[in-house]
Amino acid sequence: MDNLIKNNGIVLLVIIGLPGLFAWLLTIINRQTKANLVNHYGINSQVYCGFLGHHHPRA
Repeated sequence: MDNLIKNNGIVLLVIIGLPGLFAWLLTIINRQTKANLVNHYGINSQVYCGFLGHHHPRA
């Protein structure tokens, strides 16, 4: 029984935890990249490069 609980915990971690961690990491990188664009090229870079990492929600 303990082995079953341990295995299920590992499966949940792999199925939910790792993708969540990966998504969080990509979000941090995306925000930092946009901040670097604005700091280097000015606020208009958001207009020209705003499509980078843009999420289109489904209707």
